Amino acid sequence: MSYNRYNRERLEWLFDNGLIRLKYDSLFKTPPDPMPSGFAFDRVAGMLLGLAIGDSLSNTTEKMHPRRRREKWGEITGYLPNRHFENEPKGSPSSETQLPFWSLGQMLRDGGFHLHHQVRKMAAHRTYTPQGRYRGFAKRYEAGKEWHQCANDPKSQLTGALPRMPVVILPHLKSPTAGLWVDAALAARIGYQCSGVIASCVAFVEMLWELLRASDPPDPGWWWKSLLRRPMKNSGCRIVLISLPTERDETPRDADSRRDFS
Repeated sequence: MSYNRYNRERLEWLFDNGLIRLKYDSLFKTPPDPMPSGFAFDRVAGMLLGLAIGDSLSNTTEKMHPRRRREKWGEITGYLPNRHFENEPKGSPSSETQLPFWSLGQMLRDGGFHLHHQVRKMAAHRTYTPQGRYRGFAKRYEAGKEWHQCANDPKSQLTGALPRMPVVILPHLKSPTAGLWVDAALAARIGYQCSGVIASCVAFVEMLWELLRASDPPDPGWWWKSLLRRPMKNSGCRIVLISLPTERDETPRDADSRRDFS
């Protein structure tokens, strides 16, 4: 089942009432290029497994400064001691795995991304590792506020919405429409108001779509170059990409590594 019309009406209502901090431009009416013939859907499974495994590998050190993490652990290629398992080196999920897969389960039941069913799913569950922004969202929703009134501070630039973006792609793989970008913006708006967060999520979905279509892995520099090409201008806010140099980082250190999307 397609919810393209339903979701587009909801997005346009947000725009008309100034409730989403983006600029409505041609992207939301432009369908993505279709997947190539013979597309291997196991790449999608790899994307989802990568999300879960990457979360489990990283969530024990995600709050450490990169330099401190390298000094203590070097390059992390296995699970680290985990306080949830008596400091045994075992992987465990965080909300960044739970939320996307709960969202995916709801999509499988609905046959697509249904905005209000996704909102109810988000509000109904408690994550393994509590996140204040979603806990606050759930409390406000349970108190009777409309879903778009339940988001966190509009100035907050926390990016917990990004891990939910890969699953947004799935209903659009076989028959892509511009509804992909609509769903991405709505999914990001659940729990968030910051234009930078929402625009980043739409840009991330476009990057993932391009990667799924690609025949070969991108060059290391593709990631930051691709991000700078994305239509993040529609955020209407100041977004700056700053390189964090590491021994293996190919991001440039000159002035071009800072881009203002005001």
